[in-house]
Amino acid sequence: MAVWIAHDHPERPLAYGAWLCGCRFCDLALHAAVLADPSLRVVVKTRTGRLGLAARVWLSGAMHPSLSDGYEVFVAPGSGARGFE
Repeated sequence: MAVWIAHDHPERPLAYGAWLCGCRFCDLALHAAVLADPSLRVVVKTRTGRLGLAARVWLSGAMHPSLSDGYEVFVAPGSGARGFE
């Protein structure tokens, strides 16, 4: 699996390996992906560990801290468009 930054490949559907930086384009890509697949899962990586959750929960704001606080967000394994992994 190769990690790729979502805003560098706007034509590519989000899939496992996509890294979301928190910019406007990555945020729009994640919103669009959740509309297409409400079960899309992400992994939130923090300084102390990792948390897997539904992307819609992340986008709801309930668990959406500033990415500048040391958080990274990736599309989880088994999520996203098939054939693009």
